[in-house]
Amino acid sequence: MIVTVEKENKSNVRVDLFVLEKLKELGFEAPSRTFLHKIFKEVVKVNDRESKSSYKLKAGDRVEISEERIVQELEQQDNNIGIVPQLGDLDILHETEQYLVLKKPKGIAVHPGMKNADSTLVNFVRGYLEKKGEFDTRLNRAGLVHRLDKCVSGVMIFAKTPKAQEYLQGEFENHEIKKIYHARAVGESALTIYEKDIKEELDTLQKNNFEMDESWSLYEGYIGRDRKNRLRMEFKKEKSPNSKKAISYIKRIGKNEYLVNILTGRMHQIRATLAYMGIPIEGDLLYEKTKKDGIPEQIELESILISFEDMDGKVVTFRLY
Repeated sequence: MIVTVEKENKSNVRVDLFVLEKLKELGFEAPSRTFLHKIFKEVVKVNDRESKSSYKLKAGDRVEISEERIVQELEQQDNNIGIVPQLGDLDILHETEQYLVLKKPKGIAVHPGMKNADSTLVNFVRGYLEKKGEFDTRLNRAGLVHRLDKCVSGVMIFAKTPKAQEYLQGEFENHEIKKIYHARAVGESALTIYEKDIKEELDTLQKNNFEMDESWSLYEGYIGRDRKNRLRMEFKKEKSPNSKKAISYIKRIGKNEYLVNILTGRMHQIRATLAYMGIPIEGDLLYEKTKKDGIPEQIELESILISFEDMDGKVVTFRLY
């Protein structure tokens, strides 16, 4: 592909940014600038000569882009370095060409970290897709688009294509995805008990397009790192340095049972909010006011519903009840 720079809107633009924009216009799942810089001299020429990626274009410049070479490099690129494919038990709820929906068990980490280099959900998803011959190395972290804490169970989504990963990550970041959790807590709560079956409640929520009525209590504030214990997060009504807005709706459906609808996705949002209310999640040693302290393997918190509009514009809902 050869493109001549037009005077009115493309002069004085860095050539690397110009190339990325053109690739996107052509429908490419555009590579990152870092990726492009590594092969820049091989795939881009300006006025029939090699060019620096920082070169600022002038009106009349001719930019030649080797699309075929870029495609070849993209196909060989692996964005999952360090994620070893492993075969493990996956409780798959639904699968399409674009994404995978599964139920995460308690006690398993979502992705590798300092203390768990393997045997995580990400390792198992990569192993599963590779065995089927469907793993795309251009995915980041085997298609991860959101997280659950190691001690939490429930519905999770993994993308199977880079395009789906970008789309789903955007939906999560823009708070377009509906997420309902079920928690068992300890302690006394002032919230009114609405005796209702979980399945019936989820049916009602879906029917009402997840509009929260007066039976749901709004908890709106800010979540930031706890200064006394860096492993914990802390919910506060007022903003503090490095804290982020957190919005949750909570409904009490039994003596110690709660449904939680989170509109934001902050780290430990539900755990910190319930602790602020004086009703920490059962089994959560990190947030319970006991002499014991540490990172629990299992707590009584589960993601029971995820609903979103897919890439075809269809609303899909996945639930455990």
